[in-house]
Amino acid sequence: MTIKFKKKVNDVLGNVIHHHHLLPLFSRQATPSTSSTGASKCIPSTTELIEAGVKFKVKENATSFLDVTFHDGVMEIPSLKLGDNSESQLRNLIAFEQCYPNTTSHVVFYAFFMDFLVNSPQDILILQHKEIILNWLSGEEEATQLFNQLVIQVNVNSRENYLSGLYNEVTIFCGLRRNKYRASLMRNQFNTERERVHQKKQSMNGTDGDNRHRHGSVMGGVHERLTHHLLIKQNQPCCRPTAGHEVLAKSN
Repeated sequence: MTIKFKKKVNDVLGNVIHHHHLLPLFSRQATPSTSSTGASKCIPSTTELIEAGVKFKVKENATSFLDVTFHDGVMEIPSLKLGDNSESQLRNLIAFEQCYPNTTSHVVFYAFFMDFLVNSPQDILILQHKEIILNWLSGEEEATQLFNQLVIQVNVNSRENYLSGLYNEVTIFCGLRRNKYRASLMRNQFNTERERVHQKKQSMNGTDGDNRHRHGSVMGGVHERLTHHLLIKQNQPCCRPTAGHEVLAKSN
């Protein structure tokens, strides 16, 4: 048992040593073209951003897979291929940034960024459709788990997040869209309520007219019946003969 454990530790250390010279070079190459700081620490998922009006597209001529930008409601993300070795490569880069001195945490914050964007397989499907994610794994579920598990128990200083400025811009954009939607919704509700009141008034006016029409029809019918009754009365004798009179008339 001890021999197996030591062998596993040596394998891990050997893998880290193997990447010791490679990772600093890759980390420098992976540094995004712009960096900024801000207050926002997270963003909604891909599905929620789509619903808020954000558009996604592949970023052309990106300096690295970290070169994510947002402008005028368009999120541009470099294409990322997910294969069998993607998780181990990303974990090695994260471990390097966490342990190697005087190194930025850009890969770590990129991993957090993708973790925010991907909350479900539906988010992966959207990113695949936009060709931002080239998924060579078994499916969307495995890709979702990859991003959701990369930054578990990873501690970072949010003030060093090179994507904070992007988070702020996204938050402002979504807030403006939400305010516009709320204003549009309130305006539509007001117009609907006004139309409903107008229709109700018309319905009440129509009901009054119908009542007046029915009242006139009823009164007219009463008048016709009274007139008919009076005409019948005029054609009849004033007094109806009794049975005694009928007998006397017959006897005469």
